Amino acid sequence: MPDNEQKWNQQAPEGIERLSTARQVRLTRQLWAFALAVATYRTGANDPVRANDRDRGAAGNLNADLQGAVGEIVAVIHAEKSVGTLNVFHDICEVSGPVDDVDLRILDQGNEHRVEVKCLIWDRTRKLMLVNERAHQRSTRRHASGYLPVLTCIGGDKAVVGPLFNPLDLDDSRLWSLGNLPGRNDPAYAMELSQFCNKYMGRSWNSLRERYVSGHEWSAVSPADFDQWVLNLNCFDREVKRIMAASQTDVTTVANAVAHVIDR
Repeated sequence: MPDNEQKWNQQAPEGIERLSTARQVRLTRQLWAFALAVATYRTGANDPVRANDRDRGAAGNLNADLQGAVGEIVAVIHAEKSVGTLNVFHDICEVSGPVDDVDLRILDQGNEHRVEVKCLIWDRTRKLMLVNERAHQRSTRRHASGYLPVLTCIGGDKAVVGPLFNPLDLDDSRLWSLGNLPGRNDPAYAMELSQFCNKYMGRSWNSLRERYVSGHEWSAVSPADFDQWVLNLNCFDREVKRIMAASQTDVTTVANAVAHVIDR
C-alpha cells in the first residue's frame, strides 16, 4: 500500500461531523481499476433483470454502473475517515446480483445512518444533477436517512464528496423538478448543477468545476488502461472475485489488491 494511504488508515477517525462537510478524495489508478472491476461485474449481474426502459445498451449500462461504483468507493473512503473502517458497512464487493439495501450503513455511538450515494461523472454535456425516480422510491422504502453527493470526471484524479442532504428534499417541487429527459421514458428528479452546488455542497458550481472536473478528465488513468483492465479481468476473474469475497478491510486495501491483479 502506498505510504500516503497507510498514513490516513493509521489516523484516528475524524468524527461523524466530517459527513456534514464537502471534502476532497484523491482518486488513484488503483481505485479506478477497482471501480471498473465492480462495474463490470455489476453490469453482468444486472443486465438479465434490467428493466427495458433502463437499458442503455452495453456501453451505456457499463458507464452507469461505473458511475455508481466509483461514487460508492469515494463515499466509503469518506465515511471510513469519519468513523473508522469497523463502523462502515457496504456491499461494494457483492457482485453476484442486485442488493436491496442502502449503499452505506454508518454507525456512530449507537446510531445508524442509512446513506445512499448520488454520483455524477461529469462531462461537458451535463448540466443537471439527476436522481432517478424509481431509485428514490427504493431509497425511501429502504429508510435512507441521507443522500451523499459525489462529483468527479471520467478517469480523474480527484472527487468532491458531501455533505449529506435530506432525501425528502426531492419531494419538494419548489426545489426539484420531476420529468423525463429527451428520448427517455425514465423519470428523474432534476436540479441545475449551479443551483445544486450552491444549495447542497456550499460552493459555486464554477469553483467546483474548475477544481475537480474540468480539465481533469483522464488525469489519473487513460482509456487504454480501461481497455486493458477489462481484458485482464476476463483472464483473472476467479482471483479478483476471491479477493472481493474475502474482503474484511478498508476499501482502499481491497482496491489495491484487485488492481495488483488486473493492472499488469
